Amino acid sequence: MKIIFICYTDLKDQSRGSSVRPYKMYTAFKDRGYDILLIYGDFESRRKKYLEFKNSGQLSGIGYCYIEPGTYPVHPMDYLMFLHIKSLKIPTGIFYRDMYHKFPDLYKKKGIRKAILLLRYAVDWQIYKRVSRAIFFPSDTMASYFDFHTKVALPPACEKRFYEKIRITRNVIYVGGISERYGTKVLLDAMKIVNERFGQTVLFLVCREENKEILDGYMNFEWLKVIKASGEELEALYRESDIAIIPILKIEYHELAFPVKLFEYFSFGLPVLATDCKETANFILKHGAGKICRDDSESMAQAIIELYSDPDKLISVSENSKRAVLNGNLWDHRIERIEEYLLKKGANGKN
Repeated sequence: MKIIFICYTDLKDQSRGSSVRPYKMYTAFKDRGYDILLIYGDFESRRKKYLEFKNSGQLSGIGYCYIEPGTYPVHPMDYLMFLHIKSLKIPTGIFYRDMYHKFPDLYKKKGIRKAILLLRYAVDWQIYKRVSRAIFFPSDTMASYFDFHTKVALPPACEKRFYEKIRITRNVIYVGGISERYGTKVLLDAMKIVNERFGQTVLFLVCREENKEILDGYMNFEWLKVIKASGEELEALYRESDIAIIPILKIEYHELAFPVKLFEYFSFGLPVLATDCKETANFILKHGAGKICRDDSESMAQAIIELYSDPDKLISVSENSKRAVLNGNLWDHRIERIEEYLLKKGANGKN
């Protein structure tokens, strides 16, 4: 099958979570043997590649088009590309990954700049509705905020990179951004409590350089290892860890979607300790693949101690994490769900 895959990240840069999912989708399409017309990167890169495909006559015989925009509004000239694809009667689906514009208080921008940004999001949505056969979301809860005839929650998707756990290392890992909203302070205070009450337990804090001032006052603790890692180096850290943590604060926006790293954690068969944000907590509890705590340091510390206090239970939860991956949450399962809606015929299937 020949498909069009459009995404808005640099697939060559895998240091950011926002690039990981589109790259995994691309490799999953390739593994199926598809002929992929790949359009990605910044606006100029996307424009040149689309015109190349258009002018060379490669836009015939397309099975479907799958689009993953970024978190920012798309370039207005991209509307012409989307509308041209629709005019060719190519079934199109868009993955709507974020909805910050539904929570404008989260924006740092103010005044006219904020108003323009929100207007652009609104225009994007109208275009998406016009060109799409189905619009895909990270969760049913997020989809409920939008009005469209065919809204579909996609399986989160993981790889299978399990390994045999030889011993308990007393290392826990967090991978991602660091900020108050992401729960960094709660996590650090929780680890301080764990080390005071339960003994040496190391935190691998894998993050980029941004916002490191939040770590002031903690850098001298022996249990904190701040690391910048990706690829094989990050994989080695996962293999040395017993528990992976998602400490994000419980606010309405965080209730709606899954953090990208949740499923990277699962792909290594790690038990996941997460705060009680609705979609994430429900998924973990459904599969018995971790533990849920409140978004405060005392609750988080107690949960870590409880997991370590029962090694047999910790191993059992790890096995559940592996089963969660295999039970409909591989990348191939995600593609099957997309194709179920883009390739079917019916009243809402007209493109």
